[in-house]
Amino acid sequence: MNQASPIEFLVIQEILRRRLEYQENRLYKTILMEPKQ
Repeated sequence: MNQASPIEFLVIQEILRRRLEYQENRLYKTILMEPKQ
């Protein structure tokens, strides 16, 4: 298993963070759009 360079590691971290933020935003919008019973 070859080690990723620090720059690659930072890029991967950033991509994962943005994907997580995007999923959270979609989840919040879905919850907010649901009509309250």
